[in-house]
Amino acid sequence: MTAKHIIEQIEKMFGRQQEQYMFQLINDALDDIASNKKNNTVSKTTNLIGYDRWYTLHDDVIEIDRVEIKDTNDRLKDYVECLKTFHEFADYITINISSPNTEELRNFHDQEKLNSLLNIINSEKTKLNSKIPIVVKVSPDIKDKEIPKISDVLLSNNIKAVILSNTSDSTRDKLNDIQKHQKGGLSGKPIEEKSTILINKFYKTLGNKIKIIGVGGVDSGISAYNKFLAGASYVQLYTGMVYRGPNIVNLIKKELKELLIRDGVNHYSEIIGKKTTS
Repeated sequence: MTAKHIIEQIEKMFGRQQEQYMFQLINDALDDIASNKKNNTVSKTTNLIGYDRWYTLHDDVIEIDRVEIKDTNDRLKDYVECLKTFHEFADYITINISSPNTEELRNFHDQEKLNSLLNIINSEKTKLNSKIPIVVKVSPDIKDKEIPKISDVLLSNNIKAVILSNTSDSTRDKLNDIQKHQKGGLSGKPIEEKSTILINKFYKTLGNKIKIIGVGGVDSGISAYNKFLAGASYVQLYTGMVYRGPNIVNLIKKELKELLIRDGVNHYSEIIGKKTTS
């Protein structure tokens, strides 16, 4: 199945005028996307398919999730270029340092390297006179000792939120499929517990100083509920849509409302961080 065919199927599900579109964009598509957004023609993007930039528009919130190009010669410049192109259009920009499919990308979890990267991003924001919030997307495979170090860097660089977590390249022991040892990141249910535990560990360190966006296995009201209990203020999903369809957000909201009513909770924010996981 070609990338163009995949996008055509997505458009059939959502309709070209709906508010949610998800695309991977080729390297030279940045200016085209920015121009499309400026001219309110962002839905006309079936030709903008590739492998390194995600562009998501959902409920009038635009996230640019930026990961370095796999074969780039200048990794830092790669992040900066995305910031320069999209800071006027996005609601926030994610610095993705955690894709397991990009060689050596996770080296940015090193405290000094991460601090250097975020210093450059913030310096560019100042040059652009931009107020765009910066979010960092973290791997679920980090060691516990890295959590306070990463947290310190996020706090010192005025990061507004941390996404926990990206896909995992190590959570395979419980899989039954004979292809479980294939290379690539695992998403969805196989990392649900792992990401929830990581959320709670970061929440214990950060408290309410930085918002946590919970990702990993969110496909129901109870899975979202557990992410909030662990410390997430928001949740994201992708794999769940594959299994429950494009109406999954409405299903989760309905199920979550029932759970909150059952437990006598007026608003989901009341349960954030109220349960310790291990």
